[in-house]
Amino acid sequence: MISRVYGILPVWTIFTEKFLPQGRAGQCYGIFNVIKPASRGDKGIIEHELVHSRQWYRGLGVFHWLRYKYSWAYRYRAELQAYAVQLTHYDEFSVSRMMLFAKYISETYDLRIKYDLAFSDLMIEYERISDD
Repeated sequence: MISRVYGILPVWTIFTEKFLPQGRAGQCYGIFNVIKPASRGDKGIIEHELVHSRQWYRGLGVFHWLRYKYSWAYRYRAELQAYAVQLTHYDEFSVSRMMLFAKYISETYDLRIKYDLAFSDLMIEYERISDD
């Protein structure tokens, strides 16, 4: 599947279990997004990874990757934005889904962020995106 970010820049989404870190439903590799076949119909996950592709393009590829890898603050902002966008692609808002995403943010990305902070910051980012 080919998507366009910013209206013109291509991103290829591949549905496979290969190249996915353990426990992940999706992973962005710049212009390639890998998503579990079982999540093919999950617009939220697809859009989450497309956010990371936009970040990759905006950050000029390798510079985004370096910032994401070595700056916990940049990685935190990138994940907050991606999860907030993901939340907007489900039929109805779910506090339990937001709680799950805050748990992922606080436990999965080596951020040393407490769950309560991840939850409140995710809520703020979700409201900011929803107001646009």
